[in-house]
Amino acid sequence: MILMDIMLPDIDGLETTRRIRKIESMQKIPIIAITSYAMAGDREKIIDAGCNGYFEKPINPLTIMTDIEKIIERMQP
Repeated sequence: MILMDIMLPDIDGLETTRRIRKIESMQKIPIIAITSYAMAGDREKIIDAGCNGYFEKPINPLTIMTDIEKIIERMQP
């Protein structure tokens, strides 16, 4: 699993995710974005870039693991 911050220096998390998804062996690895982006359309952009899930900051430390598990479970065949 990769926890991806969208606001990275030099190259943003969306482009990083796109590049990771081009690597055949990395296509099934869950990528979950954790970001302060909360504008209309941001969720769609993040999912379209290849992330499997999306959490807005601040995250809830009491529920984040359960929420991550739900995303990973949805990915199972």
